[in-house]
Amino acid sequence: MLPLPLPPNPMNPFGIVSGAIAVTATMAGLGVGLALGAAMLAAGSAMSRNR
Repeated sequence: MLPLPLPPNPMNPFGIVSGAIAVTATMAGLGVGLALGAAMLAAGSAMSRNR
């Protein structure tokens, strides 16, 4: 369960930056997870074909 992003506080310009970093990190994490999952699926199907 991901935390919902808080509305940016005009008194805190760093909130917008940290929010963007959090979104970027989440997207990067999803991309890495998808790539790892695809690689594991490919490796698993190749291994089962070799048997």
